[in-house]
Amino acid sequence: MSVEQEIANGEGIGLAEAGRLLPGRSGKRVSPSSVLRWVVVGCKARDGRTVKLEAARVGSAWVTTKAAIACHVSALNTPVTPQPPPARSAAVEAGKVLQELGL
Repeated sequence: MSVEQEIANGEGIGLAEAGRLLPGRSGKRVSPSSVLRWVVVGCKARDGRTVKLEAARVGSAWVTTKAAIACHVSALNTPVTPQPPPARSAAVEAGKVLQELGL
């Protein structure tokens, strides 16, 4: 179900309420401006992707849902798959060929 459908069903929450649902630093709440930044700019995930919080404009206000927050948090915390070691570069291979030729 899309965020717009959830909002239409009455499940929408404002950004201030969304910030109150999440733990902040040093016992403080997450500010609505931080939640708005997650909507507009996004957050970097562990694997380097930018993950945006799903939300919709309703009049002059941004509205999101608890389900969208849960998806956002899980997308940010996906485990990073280990990358295979990079293949030998062409420069290293060329250096070995030159050494074999005595140059």
